[in-house]
Amino acid sequence: METKADSRPYTAFAEQYVGLETDIRGMLTRNQARALNPESTEISRIILNLFIKHKEQHKARNTYSDGNAKLDRNRFARLFASAASAEEAKKLSVDDKDDSKDSK
Repeated sequence: METKADSRPYTAFAEQYVGLETDIRGMLTRNQARALNPESTEISRIILNLFIKHKEQHKARNTYSDGNAKLDRNRFARLFASAASAEEAKKLSVDDKDDSKDSK
């Protein structure tokens, strides 16, 4: 990771969180507006829910561990790749589809 875990206070990333959440909400809205697009809409919803969950955890803990950052980055990469190809959504593992299962 580019910064050490103890150098990742929430406030240093708060502005970026706002921009990213806005972009993700926009992606979800666009997918909801498209006809016959349930897979992409569902993946967008999962991404948004996980993003908000991680943002709130970062805010509460005021740090973001290397382990969680690596796991979360990899999971988001898989989800965004699937969003880019809705057919891939059908192939997501059960764990990636379930936004209640997550790193602590």
